[in-house]
Amino acid sequence: MNKTVLVTGANGFIGKHICRQALKEGLTVYAGVRHESNVSIISDLGVEVVRLSYLDIKKLTKELQKLGKMDYLIHNAGVVKAVNLSGFIEGNVNVTQNLIEVVSLTSCLKGQFVYVSSLAARGPAPTS
Repeated sequence: MNKTVLVTGANGFIGKHICRQALKEGLTVYAGVRHESNVSIISDLGVEVVRLSYLDIKKLTKELQKLGKMDYLIHNAGVVKAVNLSGFIEGNVNVTQNLIEVVSLTSCLKGQFVYVSSLAARGPAPTS
């Protein structure tokens, strides 16, 4: 049986490359994206696109449990542009907290949780 990996933010520049490498390694890849995301960048990879409700714990729990026990979760989703600081917090901190809570309280992850971030996720730098 193949090992499985969920890659959040799979439709982004880095996520696409993570998915490609995971496929090369022989993993079954679930490409986690927001419900409204454009997935054309990964449509030809041979991954299973999974629409996730990152900000709704109950829905996210159900969505992840449908995948069964994953071997790996690579959390690469995040916000690098937002109108204000609360947008950065919602898209980076809250999403990450929700994922950690779901995998901690359920048995949907049997392996490693890998977190990928960007300096841009800290918010806009003050101008000089």
